[in-house]
Amino acid sequence: MADIWRIIGVKTMAQIITYPDKRLTEKCATVSPFNADARLVAKRLGSFLAANGGMGVAAPQIGSNMRIIALLCGEGSDPLVIVNPEIFSADGSTTEEEGCLSIPGVYFKITRPQKIALVGQNIDGEKITLDAEGYLARAVAHEIDHLDGVLIWDNLPQKRRDAAIKSFSDFSLKTA
Repeated sequence: MADIWRIIGVKTMAQIITYPDKRLTEKCATVSPFNADARLVAKRLGSFLAANGGMGVAAPQIGSNMRIIALLCGEGSDPLVIVNPEIFSADGSTTEEEGCLSIPGVYFKITRPQKIALVGQNIDGEKITLDAEGYLARAVAHEIDHLDGVLIWDNLPQKRRDAAIKSFSDFSLKTA
């Protein structure tokens, strides 16, 4: 399945940017028109997931300010790229441990919707919808947070958030 991304001409692997890069905390711009730049970002996101696995990745994680995410919806599936995604309904909640590629090595118990429904577009600008539940719903919400400049620890109470940022920053300085 990963070969599809090589066939369509993806030549460079996306590099994940990490905290404290300021691009991670900026709200992304709506994609319009659906041009070559947007297609390249979508291909890079899909290429990253096809090569590295994981559940999802968002454009700001590769340094782009476009509202684009890519998800793996099941074992062996090709990446699903969603442009301008918006959650239009959410139901239930669940609290699970969650990590982030842009804040490597740390995990937090985060509450997310159990089920979500979203609308967006494919890379050709055609409307698509997705109903997700469980781990996939969590991944969708997490990636959309990235598009809004929200990092995983922004979902924590202020005291825990401040402690997590300090601890991560101290650790990063020691390992740099």
